Amino acid sequence: MKGEAVGVGKRPERRAALRHRAIVDRLWLGWRDGHDFIHTPARLLDLSHGGCLVVAAASPPAERTVLLHLHGDLLPVWFEARVLEAVVEEDGLRTLRLVFPTGCPYELYMAVAYGLASAEAGRRQPELPSYFEEWHLGHRDVAPRRPFR
Repeated sequence: MKGEAVGVGKRPERRAALRHRAIVDRLWLGWRDGHDFIHTPARLLDLSHGGCLVVAAASPPAERTVLLHLHGDLLPVWFEARVLEAVVEEDGLRTLRLVFPTGCPYELYMAVAYGLASAEAGRRQPELPSYFEEWHLGHRDVAPRRPFR
């Protein structure tokens, strides 16, 4: 199904907010699959007030809630988003359109668009789905310490 959209079909551009290219683009994308929490390295291409565009080797089904975590120590918290569309590209990678439930969190925007984060922001973990909290209690080091390619 290469080059074919999965989930919501292609739509005309209707963005009300500007997209910002990601300065900090390496992240972890995670989602629940049954009792497991799956996570995979990903690249953040751009973000806007409403959502972001991500490329990953694996992807959850459309309409699934996902969690985003920037790679490294700049902003060591997870953020919630939902998959609107996943397109399998010719090289096998998936391009994912994600939407934030209440708009892009300010801390994430500043970290991704400008490479800035305060120590205070790194201590404020937004509320996450209960399944993540249950899983994370036994897995404090969720993001493997592997280098990105």
